[in-house]
Amino acid sequence: MVHKIFNNAVVLSTTQVVSRILSFTFFLIIARYFGSEYFGKYYYVYTLIYLLTFIPDSGLSALIVREIAKAKQQVGHILVHSVIIRILLSTLVYILLIVSIYFQSDIDVDKKNIIYILGLYIFSKSLFEYSLNFFQGYEKQGIFGLLQLLNNVLLVSVAAIFIYGQTYFITFSIIPVVATLLSAITGFFLVNRHISFNRTVSIKNLIVLTKRTIPFGLTLFVSAASARMGIIMLSWLSTDTQVGHYGVANRLIEGMMMLPIVMNKITYPLLSNLRNDIPKFQLTLETTIKLLLLCISMFVIIGTLYAEYIITILFTNIYIDAVIVLQILLWVLLASFPNYIIGHALFSADKQGKVLRITGFILFVNILLHFILIPKYGIIGAASTVFLTTYVTFVGYILELRHDFKVNNILKDWFKITLLCIILVTIGLITNGIIAEGLTFLLIIILFVFCIYNFKIVSTDELKSLKAFILQ
Repeated sequence: MVHKIFNNAVVLSTTQVVSRILSFTFFLIIARYFGSEYFGKYYYVYTLIYLLTFIPDSGLSALIVREIAKAKQQVGHILVHSVIIRILLSTLVYILLIVSIYFQSDIDVDKKNIIYILGLYIFSKSLFEYSLNFFQGYEKQGIFGLLQLLNNVLLVSVAAIFIYGQTYFITFSIIPVVATLLSAITGFFLVNRHISFNRTVSIKNLIVLTKRTIPFGLTLFVSAASARMGIIMLSWLSTDTQVGHYGVANRLIEGMMMLPIVMNKITYPLLSNLRNDIPKFQLTLETTIKLLLLCISMFVIIGTLYAEYIITILFTNIYIDAVIVLQILLWVLLASFPNYIIGHALFSADKQGKVLRITGFILFVNILLHFILIPKYGIIGAASTVFLTTYVTFVGYILELRHDFKVNNILKDWFKITLLCIILVTIGLITNGIIAEGLTFLLIIILFVFCIYNFKIVSTDELKSLKAFILQ
């Protein structure tokens, strides 16, 4: 078991890191090449379309991975019916989107044209998820990672060609569609080499599968809507330039979300298998969250202290307003990382209904706060809303987790690591005005390692317990 987990972690981590870098590079190219206003238009539409992709998925991804992990002999039956559902829902969503946009005369013409083209991403993304779900549930994380890597290599390669040809920015909308469609075709080919399909399709089974996915689908859609509502509402209540500034900071944060996503790809099938073994389930969950918090804490500290350098070096100083947004969103990660893992842990324990109630409430609060704060404070108001709602979600998940599992260790680890971040950022802000910035950076690193070791944030007993569990 240890060998399998280690190999999965190494392969998936490597491919996900490179994939995230390439995905970020794609948006970096657009942001630098077209400027904040046009980037704001593109990023708003991309966020809208990405959110709509959760409707055709309708929770199938989470359900399929869980079911394949538990009963691999049923994989062909599940996949055939899932792809039919996705195609039907993708068609419906795209038609409704086009009709609704066509009759809205007050929408910017550039945004309309981007929506018409990028809307096709709803189809290609749905088809791509088919193969990704199979390889994740089948615990073939290497192929899963390589498919995502292929998608992002195509994304950046085509973007570079378009830049060289000085293509108009609306044409860039076709790039995600083409890249994802080619990756989906490759994925279909690879899946067909691993399993044989029973081509029989049952209307009854389609209805049953659809009903089973509804709680997953609603939960994931509401959660995604809550996380991206800032971009949508900024476009409605502010300017495209403001959306562009917020977008570059948000892309940096989404890049860091690679860490919990990678860990979840490995632990979600494992937690699904351990749902009836509470001690092992709990140990896996606690250890995963602690590792993620330790990883992100360094990014929070360094990112907060050097946010201005990060933004201006990557995106130039025309995005200087994004600095304060980045600093606020960095502190959100201390809650969003645990939220991602805990949410999927509740899925694996068949508590998606509970998660839906929490995320539904958060979406309502999110919209309300955005309406209040964006007109007054602009992008800072949007970032502050994300901060508040993410921590409320964290509290809600912890309270729900408390019903079946002990969460004292999770809370204790979160408190220690958050306090460590606050102390080191304070020291960094003080010393930055006294000593050279390079020495401040070195001092923070040394203090971080010193505190981790001396405050026993990771104890020897915990490492021994984890090793014993993995070796079983």
